[in-house]
Amino acid sequence: MIFVKKELRKAVRKTISELDAGYLSESDKGVLKNVLSLSEVKEADVMLLYYSVGREVDTRAMIDELYSLGKTIALPICQPEGIMSFYTYNGRMTKDGFYGIPVPEDGRELNPAPGTVMIVPALAFDNEGFRLGQGGGYYDRYLASHELFAVGVGREELLLDKTPTDAYDIPVNVLVTEKKIARLR
Repeated sequence: MIFVKKELRKAVRKTISELDAGYLSESDKGVLKNVLSLSEVKEADVMLLYYSVGREVDTRAMIDELYSLGKTIALPICQPEGIMSFYTYNGRMTKDGFYGIPVPEDGRELNPAPGTVMIVPALAFDNEGFRLGQGGGYYDRYLASHELFAVGVGREELLLDKTPTDAYDIPVNVLVTEKKIARLR
């Protein structure tokens, strides 16, 4: 299974690198619109998001919009051994994060209440809400240890028929692309 996922990640990364910049921009706008339309997001006081880098679905506009609405935003800080914690965002980021991912500056650790909405990244999703992640297991570990409402954000062009899964893989509750909102569980 590890080999299959590794090869699939390589193929998906190649596809991502070849996506047209215009498509990426339009896709980002559609995902943002669809995420902001979710009743769970509208009603949430606290949101767990990720700070997008590279060609990931862009969450920076989402963070700015939700922050401007007065929601508490928390972003991940990753550490070795697959450990991830979420820290509050106060409008400022620093580039000192693990893997070179920016992290909240002067944030405090947040322990999310059950049902907190989490925006979940992936290289790709399948139509059942399983994700092909980067391979570190950070999100699966976090989702396994917290009772969250997981919203997967992906691109229509990267949807897979079936993602290879292991016993520890956790599917999202809702899958959002630029073209659809799929409530899965």
